[in-house]
Amino acid sequence: ANNAVSVLPYIDLNPKEFTHGDLRFIHSKLITYPDSFYHKKHIINTSFIWLNDFPGKKVFYQLQKSNNMSYVQGWNYTGDRMKKYAKTLIKKYPIKYFRHFILVNMKQLFKYFEIPKQASYKPDDLQKEWFDLKIENHIFKTQAFFAMNPLLKCIHFIRWILLFISILLLSLKFRTIKFNSSQKKILVALFTFLLLFLGFSVIASPVNNFRYLTPSYIYMLSLIYIITNQYLLKRKKL
Repeated sequence: ANNAVSVLPYIDLNPKEFTHGDLRFIHSKLITYPDSFYHKKHIINTSFIWLNDFPGKKVFYQLQKSNNMSYVQGWNYTGDRMKKYAKTLIKKYPIKYFRHFILVNMKQLFKYFEIPKQASYKPDDLQKEWFDLKIENHIFKTQAFFAMNPLLKCIHFIRWILLFISILLLSLKFRTIKFNSSQKKILVALFTFLLLFLGFSVIASPVNNFRYLTPSYIYMLSLIYIITNQYLLKRKKL
């Protein structure tokens, strides 16, 4: 739902078009908010579902209260309704959804996200209950990862640049760079995984955190290594 509501500023959908009462209520509530609540910045930050002043959380509280549910029950109930609501918007406005969420989120793949500086972590009551936590405040012993941000930022852009150069080399020199059968299979597997991982990352949720794309890095580096290594070997033989 957080992703789908990105289309709301660009459509004119009458609540009466929803046959389900909860979906009609959700849409009626959401369109009372200004378009600024559905700005791409807020969509990427998932403000819709996490911030109390935003429409998604307001709807959640109202559905939870009207159905006399616990917090967790309310999340499940609202999530189910929001899922159906989101599917309706996406199916009805696929082009607008692609333009205002998918393309916007695709750009996030190339953005560097800093590791935040945080001195401590305070679990809330729900987290304490779920994970049986006894601590009130966990103090971090070091800020080493935060201090590495300048270096990691350089590495981030170098990695993407090298990947694009490698793919360009492969496309331009495909017939002259020789790969054995095992290397070809590895390249296909790496490309397939990388495309699927990045593609599903864009579709599934806003890319707004440094952790989300870390599994793809080893595949990027492997592609860069195999392609450039074979190219350099060819150049050396010449």
